[in-house]
Amino acid sequence: MAALSSTQSGNFNSSATWGGATPADGDTFTINRGHKVTVNSDIRTTNGYGDIQLYGKLEIVNNGQFRLNGRIIIRGNGAGGYFVEGSNTTNGFLHMTAGSSIEIRGANADNHGLWMETEQHCQMILQGTQKNLNTNLSAATSIGGVYLPVDNASNWAEGDWVTVFNREEDYRVGGDEGFWVHDVDTVNNRIYIRQFVSPTATITGLLSNDLVVDNAKVFRVGYKIVYGTGSNRQTAEITAIDYNRNRLTTNATPSLSHIGETVYQTGAEKSHVDNSVVRRKATTVSTAISANTTTSVTVGNASDIAVGDVIVIDANNDNDTGWDYNTRHTVSSKSGNTLTLDRNVEQNIKVGSLVHILTRDVKVHAVDESSNTRPFILIERWTSSSGRNRVVILQDVWMKGLGRNTNSTYYAGLMMIGYASRYRDDSSNDGEHIQSRFDCAVFESPNNRSSYTGFATRDTREFLIRNCTSYRVERGYWLYSSNYNHKLFNNYASRCWYATCAIDSFYEPYATVQYFYGTRSDDYGMVISQLRENQDIRHNILLNHEQRPFGAFYSPDHIVFERIYMDGYRSFPYVGDANGKMVFLDSYITKNRWDWTSPTGTGVVYSNYGNAANSDRSNYYRTTGYTQFGDLLENNFEYDSHAEWYGGTLAIWDDSEKAWYCKQYNDANSGKFNSTYVPPNTTVRLSCDVKVQSGFTGTRPYLFAMSHRNQYAYGRWQTAYTGQTSGQDSTASNPDGIYGFRNMNQYSAAAVGAWETKTLTIDPQTKGYFLVYGITTTSTDIREEYFYMRDVELFFDSSPTITKTKSISRRAAVRSGFTRAKKRIGGTRL
Repeated sequence: MAALSSTQSGNFNSSATWGGATPADGDTFTINRGHKVTVNSDIRTTNGYGDIQLYGKLEIVNNGQFRLNGRIIIRGNGAGGYFVEGSNTTNGFLHMTAGSSIEIRGANADNHGLWMETEQHCQMILQGTQKNLNTNLSAATSIGGVYLPVDNASNWAEGDWVTVFNREEDYRVGGDEGFWVHDVDTVNNRIYIRQFVSPTATITGLLSNDLVVDNAKVFRVGYKIVYGTGSNRQTAEITAIDYNRNRLTTNATPSLSHIGETVYQTGAEKSHVDNSVVRRKATTVSTAISANTTTSVTVGNASDIAVGDVIVIDANNDNDTGWDYNTRHTVSSKSGNTLTLDRNVEQNIKVGSLVHILTRDVKVHAVDESSNTRPFILIERWTSSSGRNRVVILQDVWMKGLGRNTNSTYYAGLMMIGYASRYRDDSSNDGEHIQSRFDCAVFESPNNRSSYTGFATRDTREFLIRNCTSYRVERGYWLYSSNYNHKLFNNYASRCWYATCAIDSFYEPYATVQYFYGTRSDDYGMVISQLRENQDIRHNILLNHEQRPFGAFYSPDHIVFERIYMDGYRSFPYVGDANGKMVFLDSYITKNRWDWTSPTGTGVVYSNYGNAANSDRSNYYRTTGYTQFGDLLENNFEYDSHAEWYGGTLAIWDDSEKAWYCKQYNDANSGKFNSTYVPPNTTVRLSCDVKVQSGFTGTRPYLFAMSHRNQYAYGRWQTAYTGQTSGQDSTASNPDGIYGFRNMNQYSAAAVGAWETKTLTIDPQTKGYFLVYGITTTSTDIREEYFYMRDVELFFDSSPTITKTKSISRRAAVRSGFTRAKKRIGGTRL
């Protein structure tokens, strides 16, 4: 093996490029500053070339195929800035264009792959052609627009996932948007759109010029709606709603032909500049498939799918509750929009299931599918802002079989770490003229099925991941520690053995996750930790996950997640015990097809109960009243629907009962809780009505109250552990002490099938304290049943002196006993 060094620009396989030497299998190379070495043919050797120190430019162009048995190391720190051919002061640049490929060989110990150093003005731009159907906006659009005016609307189909974006955009704008195609007008070149997460209703009739729908509660005055297709298509704005009669008044005139149509919300939420890219992220299955019956699939439109392409068909159905499904196929033939595949479709597939194209014309692959072939792509960690002028763009690139190399967490297949360039339209600074990004790229099937594989980043600043597809990895998208103003738009992940999207840190106000579709994970659909403020996490779909669709950890109070669609999951979304209150606004969560919350009331996995894992810290004897708390407002898109989650108990407001419909998931000692400040020397009285399901014979719920002091022990073990196992209630406790108390009152058999009232009186304490109270269950007996509870009534015997504080979540009424004051109609007190 020889070590060659470039003497001029030229073809890689030309001896003149290397001063007269001919490249051979296993040789190593230095490409010097200012030299451009081009690969434009198939020069794959048996084993592959060795390490390449890249101070100049290595360009692999159409038909260029290269085999690497080492590392391509992109070097910088030359004084002259980005690469310029002929300049001996400029820096390293790895450039791949359409029709090129790199195959990489190397066992775990070899540490082979593409490597960018922590040196200035390095560039890695791997950029293929736009494989998926795409066009451009023919005019600028405004907020509320119901269609996209495009240069060419041909080949777009109903149900397509369409994305709109502008690559030359300031990172603070965040203008990417995702929609579903509702209908196409090819005469006027218009793509009519539905919002990415949209409420729906069915038109059941007409009343005058108003629409009567099966559920008007999911809409609001001012919404733009769309229904019908072709000549029957109608767009309108809702001007009034009669919720009692399910009646929508709009500014359009419907017809009898619209009865039976589905109403969707339309209207762009962002403005888009003229000539923005309009790209199909995925098309959909148009004919349902039964498992193992056919090699054929018909899609909405196959114009961008060719024979030989690799596709993934989303395993979207009601009955398959696992995650590790092989949904990857190669197209062996094509007739119109019908594709013949290399093997049978193994799962039941609904109409509307997504079909993604994995094939790209720039490829970075492992040389084979051996589990011991573990190359990777690493942009080395650089946490100084002087790294801002590194440029990293992976656009329309297909990465397969990379990693997971076990020698470092960073060798995870694809890892972007630290600073890189960003785009600011008000700056001429070096490193702020181009947006570094993963853009329309594909990462799939690492050879070593281990931790952390997927699109991974750490310590990034203003980095962007857009329109990417991640399949059969551990973490579809992994933001590992300290990512600032990181943006994810219109990404898809499936068949992930930990999470389709895992965010370990999300800092600064421009960070956002929007239009994400994650399906078929083992543990989590989306899991988010270390949110530091209310960033935009909205319009995300988490569908068909074997365990939890969502988890949140270590985030502050009242973080809001908006328009999140969750369906098909075994375990209720997990709110970590170290979170503040989590708010899910205008989201679809509690109609899960797989458990008792399904619209039919019977789930395909759990028919009359649900599943969840809660922390012991959310049990009644340790909770703050809001531990693992999630507030579900405008639940399932309905304007007046409200539910609360307490880690082990889901409480859904039932307006007909004027009470909370409560179900325990799997652990005893959960319930619906609250807390309040109690002033010194104040008697507290609690009262609550409960009704348990008729026929219930197990352990009935309790009304309880506890001091926050010594809450777990509530008076036990005051001087020793042995022999001091009895707790104390508020009467027995020393009111001047700190040993705490617990009062409990169990509901009797009278509460089975009928309302029963229970009360508690809490004796005054010398010091002010916080009281945790509510309804708890101490047995899993009630897991398969339900109970109703009205709000706990809270009375003080005197007015508190402190009232204006957010720490008091609910004001107590002032009353000397449990009896309510009554008035005659004339106002005379009884």
